[in-house]
Amino acid sequence: MVFVFGVDVPLVELILIFSIITFVMLLEVTVVMLIMFHQMKRSKENTEKLVHLTHILFHLTRKEQKYVGALARLDVPSGSTVKNNGHNGHSEKKLIIVKHKGGR
Repeated sequence: MVFVFGVDVPLVELILIFSIITFVMLLEVTVVMLIMFHQMKRSKENTEKLVHLTHILFHLTRKEQKYVGALARLDVPSGSTVKNNGHNGHSEKKLIIVKHKGGR
């Protein structure tokens, strides 16, 4: 028997209470670890998606630069005009070079 503040406490009950407290703490730690692993997995997936999106944006930017460079190098002969071939106000636009009949 153990005396705590002058009260007689049996040792078996004290060990039982500590074992229950330890078991509850073990459950808490297990739940927290599972939540952390789940969050880590989601974070890894988001990072992979972000890397994939970055690669897509990089390739789109490179293609856009090539397209703009090709337009900048486009040699429009004198006496020619560049027409916007948008139909019915749609946002799709095509550039067509038209030579005038009186030109070179």
